[in-house]
Amino acid sequence: MRSSDVQEPKDLEEDINVNAIHKHLLYFRAVCRAKSIGGAAQIMQSDRRTVVNHLKWIQCLTGQKLLEKVRPGQTMQLSAFGKELAKEVTENVEKTAKKLNKNKMDGVINCSYTDV
Repeated sequence: MRSSDVQEPKDLEEDINVNAIHKHLLYFRAVCRAKSIGGAAQIMQSDRRTVVNHLKWIQCLTGQKLLEKVRPGQTMQLSAFGKELAKEVTENVEKTAKKLNKNKMDGVINCSYTDV
């Protein structure tokens, strides 16, 4: 292995952050595809609480709501920001994760949304 093949610590840290954001975006993508939290839980082989926690994490990271409030039994509605993010996620998940990492989430990535 050449020294040029070794990843710089800064690049490695960004890759770790982007990978963590990517994980959360996969849950958001599942919500968008299923058009429901329960459907996303089935896609991700998880439960509703886990899906909601991933959405909350993204909301805390961005400071934006992903979903509009709807009455029980109504179809899920994405917020304006949620629609924009869904489009980006659909086009390129990794590119979107890098964009969301613009604040360099050092020390935050492995925290729960309540710690952010």
